[in-house]
Amino acid sequence: MRQKYPRTFHHPDSPGVQSDGKMAPHLSRFADADIGITGITAKMYVEKTTPYCDGLHTRSPDTGYHLSRDWLAGLHAQISYLIPYRWRACGEHLCAHHSVPYDTPASFCPGFSIWTDTNKYLSCPDTASSFQKTGASSVPVLYTGCYAHDLGHRLTPVRVKGLVVRRAASLGFDRFQIPVLKWVHTGQAQSGTYWTKVPPIPNGPVPTRNVQ
Repeated sequence: MRQKYPRTFHHPDSPGVQSDGKMAPHLSRFADADIGITGITAKMYVEKTTPYCDGLHTRSPDTGYHLSRDWLAGLHAQISYLIPYRWRACGEHLCAHHSVPYDTPASFCPGFSIWTDTNKYLSCPDTASSFQKTGASSVPVLYTGCYAHDLGHRLTPVRVKGLVVRRAASLGFDRFQIPVLKWVHTGQAQSGTYWTKVPPIPNGPVPTRNVQ
């Protein structure tokens, strides 16, 4: 079964909320003592991609064709055997820039989550371990520790466009939108012609071989 990546709500302190953005109603899932450790990774302004053992799609399963995704299809052909049946991984497709350019990224498809056959999001430690074992790269991990309300302001220098804040423990798909939030700077929204309507602009030299 193909699964659209769930919408991520904004942290209440996120300064870059747009008119169509959804704000988290509360932070109780982070403040509760039983939550424990919080994991924070860098947020990238590209295209979410979900590979399975037998196919892949971008954020939505019904996404159409775009030239920038050709490299991604070749990468999937190389790594699909590593993904267990009915599991899925999620990564950031960085071949072409959208609203924000990235100059020669270290990886053109860093991963950020892994989902099991029961639709559970692996914990932060298990996610990192799984990517490491397969040799896959991952998005930068900026913080692991106890939650604090000012973490967004403390962890976003100019070079980081935003953050994804999540509880470090595993969680189910149906509970995703409370313990996973985003914190973004202002000025990161798409402007002008939408990126899928124009030829792709590479984020640096795209590898001739499908290297992550």
